[in-house]
Amino acid sequence: TGDGYFMAFEQPDDAIRFAVESQIDLSKRPDLPGARIGIDIGQVFIVTEPGNYRDYVGPAANRAARICALAAPRTVLVSERMANSVVHLAFGARLELIGNHSLRNIGLETLYLLKHERLSDERPETGDKTPVLPWVTDLFVGRDSALEKILVNIRHEKTRCVSIIGFGGMGKTRLSLEAARRLTADLPDGIVFAELDGIRDGDVAWSMVAGALRSIGYEGEPKPPDIGAFLLNKEILLILDGVEGLSRAADMVDELLRRTQNLKLLVTSRNRLKIPSVFIALESLALGDAETLLRARMEVHEPGAIPIDDDSDVRELCRRLDCIPLSIELAAARAGLMSPGEMLQRIETRFSWMTDSSAPETGHRRSLEATIGWSFDLLTPSGQTALQVASLFPTGFRLDVWERLMGPTSLEALGELQRSSLVATETRADQPGKV
Repeated sequence: TGDGYFMAFEQPDDAIRFAVESQIDLSKRPDLPGARIGIDIGQVFIVTEPGNYRDYVGPAANRAARICALAAPRTVLVSERMANSVVHLAFGARLELIGNHSLRNIGLETLYLLKHERLSDERPETGDKTPVLPWVTDLFVGRDSALEKILVNIRHEKTRCVSIIGFGGMGKTRLSLEAARRLTADLPDGIVFAELDGIRDGDVAWSMVAGALRSIGYEGEPKPPDIGAFLLNKEILLILDGVEGLSRAADMVDELLRRTQNLKLLVTSRNRLKIPSVFIALESLALGDAETLLRARMEVHEPGAIPIDDDSDVRELCRRLDCIPLSIELAAARAGLMSPGEMLQRIETRFSWMTDSSAPETGHRRSLEATIGWSFDLLTPSGQTALQVASLFPTGFRLDVWERLMGPTSLEALGELQRSSLVATETRADQPGKV
């Protein structure tokens, strides 16, 4: 069509692969202008025009053409429908939400920018304040009560900070992103996501925050006074994700709140910080929600992997995985190799096979073992000893037994484990003080 081409693919992943590969190949030819690529999904039809000229027609073809017209050279723009249909992104590419954009004669369309080191990061000039958030397409299951509590508190004029706390793999980041997507219309100056997972140094953390704020126009230094001045009167939600490793995380939160007037913070952490905040503790999913999540994720990795009548194995597998979202996700990734029943047979060796090969080698969410190891490393020496002792009681223990075992510092050590979301207490009439 003119100096461009329409191309159709049977699978969304194939279209993404072709787009990235084409842009990489073109980047090796400095004598050629960079291509602009727009991708949408939907049914198209082939028609034959006079002169035996064949063309694609249909709403998806029109939207793809309009999206392409917005793209800058050496970029790939993707519609939200297409982004939600992609299962695997080739060549290490990723999708970044860039907001709602007006397509000529069509209307507003939510677009994503395909990110890759060999592609340009240039965005369309026009857009709204839709947040630049990590791309997620997985099903959001359960957590209705926690989500509603976040939304109510962030929308309340007197609440400045909400904290989601829980053990690693409970879905804190996923919950924060779901809340952000539902709060877009409430924050006129935007929503910003700062990933601090695994960061311990304060200066590095401020640099990450400054980098995240560049999505809404920040151009200053990664220093608290400069960032505070930029955010002073803005109505923004800033998500600080994974702050448990930061030694002075509470100071960062305090500094941000003290230097601004309308800033809202949503913090995720394994530890309960000493900050003025509404705290929302995440525990395991309800069994029914865990089953729904496992089925959905296994279907993504291997369509048809679970027989319709395989309820008992699915339910028992979720129960043995403690209904923890990360455990379920890691198990689902093996859908092409094992059935739920076969996974149950290997449940005692799950640390060896429940890993995420797509995660960074050093990532502490790469496996269950790495998740537990990261939490262990963040404890004080006495806390590490306490966790080792607590692990000897898989069904729990009474407080008086703990005090006899651990001596004078028993309650202090137990408090550290509780603040780190590594133990939970329960009140039972037959066993008071059960941990």
